[in-house]
Amino acid sequence: MSSPPIIPKKSWTTGDRTFTFNYEFEYGIQPDFPIITLTVVGNDSPIVETSPPSNPFQVSQRDETRFEFTCENGDQIQGTLRLVPFRSSLSVDDAGIWADVYFGPELFEHFEGEMITFQSSTPGIIISAHGGRWSNQSKNLVVPKDSKIVYYVNDGQILSNHDGYDILDNLMNAIVPGGQVAQEVTSGNVTYDYSCWYAPEFAAHCGIFEVGSSELVESLVPYPESNPLLLSQIFQRYPGRTVYWVCCREVSDPETTETLVNTPGAFLSV
Repeated sequence: MSSPPIIPKKSWTTGDRTFTFNYEFEYGIQPDFPIITLTVVGNDSPIVETSPPSNPFQVSQRDETRFEFTCENGDQIQGTLRLVPFRSSLSVDDAGIWADVYFGPELFEHFEGEMITFQSSTPGIIISAHGGRWSNQSKNLVVPKDSKIVYYVNDGQILSNHDGYDILDNLMNAIVPGGQVAQEVTSGNVTYDYSCWYAPEFAAHCGIFEVGSSELVESLVPYPESNPLLLSQIFQRYPGRTVYWVCCREVSDPETTETLVNTPGAFLSV
């Protein structure tokens, strides 16, 4: 049997110019069903097909493309691909492609359904480290535009090793928010300019990561307790992101210690 005809790759930019996709079709007699492959421009790998989200899709008519092709065997394919936003508490994915396709001899066959989901926004940043602040600090750090900070304990508290590892594992597997959230501070609101620093005893779990990945984005080795990295610096390096603070929020007294400290039993402590 001859190989299925490949229809030339097309490009589609959504109506609001937010996304551009390349798409192509393969259509064969066995099985008698079109194969649609979509890739984001600049990304050579196809978007991975996933299960549809539990929440209904909200259709935006302007964000769709229509297509019509005739295959070498005379069969036709026509329909629409539509970009649809949605919200799901089960995944970081917040957009998908909905296909409405007629195909086959005289367009008798019909497929309509969600094909793929993906994360339309920049992934959140995970800070996995020791963390805290000085007791004489003012609460004056304004969270920048389009940014957010998520805390798992209240100010002055430690994050236990047990909870910290569970939250980190969930976030690395794209399960957000990863655990019980104690506080969220959104853009325009104030928080303390907390510090985070390297935990050499748990090097494999310490650093800056992206949600959905266990690969290190930035090492915290250059930031020991004597030279910690500030939350304000993190906002500057990773603008427009949600920062997941998988760290303690412990308060140290500068009159009793020269460096910030975390209590034994705190996250990433022995």
